[in-house]
Amino acid sequence: MSDSSGTIKLIELGDDQVIVSRSDIAGRLVFVNKDFLEISGYSEAELIGKPHDIVFHPDMPVEVIKDLIADTSNGRPWIGTIKNRCKNGDIYWVDAHVSPIWEKGAIAGYFSMRRKPSAEQIARAEADYAALNEQKGNQFVFQHGSIHPVGALARLGKSFTNAPIAFKFVLSSL
Repeated sequence: MSDSSGTIKLIELGDDQVIVSRSDIAGRLVFVNKDFLEISGYSEAELIGKPHDIVFHPDMPVEVIKDLIADTSNGRPWIGTIKNRCKNGDIYWVDAHVSPIWEKGAIAGYFSMRRKPSAEQIARAEADYAALNEQKGNQFVFQHGSIHPVGALARLGKSFTNAPIAFKFVLSSL
C-alpha cells in the first residue's frame, strides 16, 4: 500500500488471487471475498451496501463505465480491463468479467470476478483510456469492453474485415 511519504503505488494482484463480488440490481455490493478486501484495503463493513464503483479510479473514462452498465443491465456479460483505486489511494488493475445474475427470468443482480491482467492488457487499456479521455469530437466509441474508431475510414475497414474471403482474395490480387 502507500508508503509513509504518501506516494501512490501500483498494487499487482497475485497470480492466484481472484477478486469476487456480487451486487444487487442497483449495483450495491452484497458480497465481497477475502481477496477483494485484501487488495482494496476496505473492510467488509465499508463495502457492503455501497455502490460497486467505490473502487473505480477517477481516471476511468465514463464511456467504459457506461458500456459495462449498458451490457450487463441488458443481460450481456462484460469483459474488460479496469483501473481501480484502493482505500488509501493506491491503484490496481483488473481483468474484469461481469455477468448479470438471472432469477425467475429477470436480472436480480451482478456477479463480478477479477483477476490479474497481463502487462499487455494494462498497456492497451492505458492507451485506449487516454485516447477516450483526450479525444476531440467522437473519434472513438467504447463498446462491449473495447475501443473502436468511428467515421468513414473505420466503416471501410470493418467492411473489409467482414467481407467474404473470395472478395478479399480478388482485391488483394489487384
